Amino acid sequence: MRLNKTTVERIRPPEKGFTLDWDDAVSGFGVRTTAKGVKSYIVQARVSGQSRRVTLGRHGVLTADQARARAKTELGHMSQGIDPAATKKAAVKAVARDKALSVTLDQAWLEYRASRRSDGKQRKQSTLDDIEGHLKRNFGDWRKRPITEITPDGVTQRHAAIAKRGPYQADQAMRYLRALLNFARDNHTAPDGTPILPFNPVDALRKRKAWHAAERRENLIERKHLGAVIAGLEKIAHAPDELPVTTASADLVLFLLFTGLRLTEGAALTWADVDDDNAAIILPDPKNRRATTLPLSDEAAAVLARRDRSCAQVFPGRSSEYLKDTRGVRNRIAAETGAVFTNHDLRRTFATIAAELDINQYTLKALLNHAVNNADVTGGYVRPGFERKRDAANQVGAFMRSRADAEGRDNVVTLEARA
Repeated sequence: MRLNKTTVERIRPPEKGFTLDWDDAVSGFGVRTTAKGVKSYIVQARVSGQSRRVTLGRHGVLTADQARARAKTELGHMSQGIDPAATKKAAVKAVARDKALSVTLDQAWLEYRASRRSDGKQRKQSTLDDIEGHLKRNFGDWRKRPITEITPDGVTQRHAAIAKRGPYQADQAMRYLRALLNFARDNHTAPDGTPILPFNPVDALRKRKAWHAAERRENLIERKHLGAVIAGLEKIAHAPDELPVTTASADLVLFLLFTGLRLTEGAALTWADVDDDNAAIILPDPKNRRATTLPLSDEAAAVLARRDRSCAQVFPGRSSEYLKDTRGVRNRIAAETGAVFTNHDLRRTFATIAAELDINQYTLKALLNHAVNNADVTGGYVRPGFERKRDAANQVGAFMRSRADAEGRDNVVTLEARA
């Protein structure tokens, strides 16, 4: 029969499966009717010995004449050996490839932020905050761009531009960018399985020797300033007219100095992390991701003893959960004593004093919660005792206290007795 509106609508649905009815005018053109009454125009022919059937569209959406015209076009392609199945597959692959290649830096960042580390642990919030900061400051105009458009030349030029504000910031920004691009490269592939990035464009910095050779920082609080720094901080911490956030900041700096903790480890301390019975603190998620309990020296315990426990945080800030910066107090101390130091310089000062007091290196590593290098077989066996670590911390604290006491004696003015 010749397929038209009338003949197609007369076709009755089968009880199950489907039926095929063919057009008398165009060989290979027909209509498929399902048990549910759905009628679709089709075209069928052989291509390279393989039978191929293509659905042209539903009856009602297409007229019989429109479907017949499409059928003639498809039959013409198939007569030339063009396989519609292969064409459709290629089109699907092209769409999938275009989608993979359109992954933006922002999309890579969102996926990275929601993912876990390779060891299954959550990524540290401080690291995620750092990455977000660099994306805002240094890659704002790249965030909506596909990562495939980030080129080695573009990376090199952006690195040089950031370096004008600071070489360390430029290197850190590019290390984070490299991590995001590696993550996207591992998690997004083209339909053929190849990575959407054949290589990481940040690698160009190594090939072009553009990384800045950052020297290891060696600054610490010198002995000549140590006593004055401690005395100045304690004066602020005990002053009744200082703001609570200022006294908390002074106490935090002292606590970091007496413990050798990293800033976030000390600043984020809560009272739930303080073990009063054993004069110790619990670090649930330190830098090496291994929870640990550290004993407190008498000096460090004294700092906690005077802190207000009405807040969950030991060192609360103004608007955040805990203090994020001690710059104001450190600047005041620098102006008074001439000692300019960072928060990490406090950790370096603690470690240096411990080394000068001949404290065993494994005990010191334990106090600093440093991971033991895999190459250090002996270090893998040595586990300094809890009280041994406390004794070592007290030795450092006693030395610091002696310098503060000496500073106090040096500032005492002897008045002559009057007759």
